[in-house]
Amino acid sequence: ATAYIDVRLAQRRLAVARANVAIQRGGLTYASDRHEAGLVPGLDIAQAESSIATTEATIPSLEVDLDRAIYRLAVLLGSPIAPLREELAEVRPIPLAPAEIATGLPVNLIRNRPDLRAAERSLAAETARIGVAEADLYPSFDLSAALGQQALELGDLFDGGARRWSVGVNSFTNVFNFGGVQANVKAQEARARQALTRYEQTLLLSIEEVEAAMTAQRRERRRAEALRRAVAANERSGDFSEKLYRGGEVDFQNLRDTQRTLLDVQDQLAVSEATIAKNMVTLFLALGGSWDADEDLLR
Repeated sequence: ATAYIDVRLAQRRLAVARANVAIQRGGLTYASDRHEAGLVPGLDIAQAESSIATTEATIPSLEVDLDRAIYRLAVLLGSPIAPLREELAEVRPIPLAPAEIATGLPVNLIRNRPDLRAAERSLAAETARIGVAEADLYPSFDLSAALGQQALELGDLFDGGARRWSVGVNSFTNVFNFGGVQANVKAQEARARQALTRYEQTLLLSIEEVEAAMTAQRRERRRAEALRRAVAANERSGDFSEKLYRGGEVDFQNLRDTQRTLLDVQDQLAVSEATIAKNMVTLFLALGGSWDADEDLLR
């Protein structure tokens, strides 16, 4: 899941970088026109070209990130790279996580974690073995019965009077090994206490992972919302800066800073949205499985 998210994140970041190159090329066109008209110095052209080159320099590394994500996904799927690359060629959005998480739900779902269930069963088994060890402190009884034929003469062996039966009770006790039995009981009690400690530790770690995942998810959502507002504000600022620059009211540095900031916040927003999706994957793992937000069911 995280490998697939990385694929879509790399595609999104590439799209952002390429879109900003197009925007910056527009700024270069404006600077060239104004320079030819003698309205601005050649510095504006140099700054515009610098911005374009800087943004273009990020594209190869983003393409490498995309290739690595596809390679990783291909390995996980056991799929050849070429058909998978073709299948993922169409740019798709980063997967969206559920907007809300039902209150109190993780407390119920955490019981499905395999490590917690294993620790609980181990504790139950060790506790049961205490009873087995304690049973050796008491005598055990064996009820036996025998049925046969008995006669003085061979010819009388199969007569009805030759039939004999007996019932007996045997008693066994570890009285001569009483100290060893007590030591075994204490050893088993110690093993049970160790199993209880492991169970408690596993439970606490499970709760920690769930709470940490939920906290990270809530805070990253707030960060993403702030970044969306920043993107919208920078897009408006870019439009204003472009108009003001074309009208000669601001210098090119102002337009360049606006374009650079827009690229930065758009890239941060893409990473934040991918982080939200990955945090949900982490929460699924912490809960021991996937969660259907609509039905409150573990699947």
